[in-house]
Amino acid sequence: MNIEQLRYFQLTASFQHMSKAADVLNISQPALGSNIRRLEIELGVPLFDRVGRNIVLNSYGEEFLKSANSIIDIWSEITIKLKSMRDNNSNTVTFRMPSLSNFDALQQIIYEKYPKCILVNDDFYFEELESLLLDRKLDFCITGSAIKSKKITQKKVSTTRNVMLVKSTSPYAAYKQANLVDFKDALFCDLASNRASGISELPQVCNAVGFDADVVFVGACIADLLDAVKFRGLVAWLPEYILKGYQLDGISIVELDEPGCYCSLYMAWCEELLSQKPLAYEIRKIVEEYFVSQVNEYES
Repeated sequence: MNIEQLRYFQLTASFQHMSKAADVLNISQPALGSNIRRLEIELGVPLFDRVGRNIVLNSYGEEFLKSANSIIDIWSEITIKLKSMRDNNSNTVTFRMPSLSNFDALQQIIYEKYPKCILVNDDFYFEELESLLLDRKLDFCITGSAIKSKKITQKKVSTTRNVMLVKSTSPYAAYKQANLVDFKDALFCDLASNRASGISELPQVCNAVGFDADVVFVGACIADLLDAVKFRGLVAWLPEYILKGYQLDGISIVELDEPGCYCSLYMAWCEELLSQKPLAYEIRKIVEEYFVSQVNEYES
């Protein structure tokens, strides 16, 4: 159980309608449903009664909602206080990277050169990034979509290719190269929505080629997805570069060669403001070099 799950539940309870809550959260309805089911399994009780196509908060859900609201309020209060303390520290560098990025490896590179710096990889909606950069609440970011603003400096740092990960004993493992539509009957696992990335997600990409991705499991990290592939036989859709640091025993990679499987990554910052923060400016360059060197590039 984590704060994101509690927020998913809180909003679903508010709407008492799965599709409306999913739209607001900017995730697919199957992904939201999977999160709610995992929460119910962990708690050992159902939180909603299903009435036809509608859901209604039951007595367990009403009681749990009181605690969830309190936890979320306390978390928000603590987060605000700590962010205020952090923002007053000149050694703090705040940025945003897609959750698929190998943040631990990047941290190690930065801390070796700047051991006293405080790195904060914050989570924001893509639509918020321009104002956060201009309001000094974010030093720079990596995003999958260009920010349309004359005040923001942007640089393409790489083009990544996504691949399908399948269990080695699965019939899909026979493919060396495939099209997305070849997986129309597959059961998928996916990461919780990466709100700030601007990168096309699995449901949208599959929908673009004519089918709905059947996402039956949503993981919090890459390791969750790899376990789901290896032990449950599900299919995962991930950037190829991120797999370098993981053991893939029992897992096969199926290459995809169509436009929807490529994604450009951009670095964005406000040159005027960032130049006033020497430490953040230097770390921005390290992050750029990291992406250029680590991410597989596929120039069109």
